[in-house]
Amino acid sequence: MSLSVNRTARYYVRPSEPTPADTLYLSVIDRVAGLRHMVRSLHVFKRGHEARRVIREALSKALVKYYPFAGRFIDPVGENEEVRVACTGDGVWFVEAEVGCSLEDVKYLDHPLMISQDELLPEPDPDMNALTLPLMLQVHTYKLKLILLLLSRYNYMHKYCIIIYLLFR
Repeated sequence: MSLSVNRTARYYVRPSEPTPADTLYLSVIDRVAGLRHMVRSLHVFKRGHEARRVIREALSKALVKYYPFAGRFIDPVGENEEVRVACTGDGVWFVEAEVGCSLEDVKYLDHPLMISQDELLPEPDPDMNALTLPLMLQVHTYKLKLILLLLSRYNYMHKYCIIIYLLFR
């Protein structure tokens, strides 16, 4: 089965209210270099009315309390520095996409490897180093009113991502 993904919009979702402009250090375990990698996950939901708008607005509201996700990672420059999060309020990279099939056609992604990761997961902003983004989302709209939320985030911030995920439920 050929899957056609049409990315219809790409932009940053910023916090709905002003947030602190802090620079935060990661926990000791989160600073271990070997643990720094992108974690990707797929979540399938029945689509409600204006699902993409609802997710975008919910994310914008969640980013007020979980504002580090709207920031950028800062790599260590000096010998004694650690990875930090600059709470800039720049936003989460958000991609909207439409898919020309139903999830039933792809067996509800029981075998997600049958679909190219390049099609399924959010492509980073071409003007931004993806390694500086704590979180990226891509929302797919399928036929039969289903929606797929795809997250790419760094593993050392996963505990916060779970909290944001629960806000979408």
